[in-house]
Amino acid sequence: MTSRVQTIWTQDGLTLVELSTVILLLSFVLLFSVPRYVDVLGSQRLKSSGHLITGMIRYAYDQATAKKRIYRLNYALKEGELWGTFLNDAGEFEEDPSALGRRRTLLTGVHFEDIVTTTEKVTEGQTYTQFFPTGLVDQGIVHLRTDDGAQLSLLIHPLSGRVKIEQGYREEQLVEAR
Repeated sequence: MTSRVQTIWTQDGLTLVELSTVILLLSFVLLFSVPRYVDVLGSQRLKSSGHLITGMIRYAYDQATAKKRIYRLNYALKEGELWGTFLNDAGEFEEDPSALGRRRTLLTGVHFEDIVTTTEKVTEGQTYTQFFPTGLVDQGIVHLRTDDGAQLSLLIHPLSGRVKIEQGYREEQLVEAR
């Protein structure tokens, strides 16, 4: 018995020319999409690092007001680290062992550019933002940058401990020490 269905497609695979054309088209698509993907990743790392610092600032503010202690958010600029400390009963600053206050490192490709405190602009070494039991906070600006030059500014409000995140490098006059 013979089949009445005609075979329209008789070829078993793709020719070398067709396969080469498909690979060439995929290469062009990747060529234009990968650089944009890398830019998105760098921008996302910068924003994530900004949110990490904002969360740690909020935690230190809440702990200082709730426990009626002086808290500090410490920054090691070269190492890209930050961690919380508090003033213990002996009058010494002790590292916060909690999950939210422990030592953290900025994401890969993100660095501290500088930190503006109430008295100076710190570009190397260590510095801190201090949180008081009364709800006051040392005013400051944390400047972050990525390896490709993108910048982010975190402005710490001295009365509320709130953080305003702005794209780019935000300059502000240094405030006189209390």
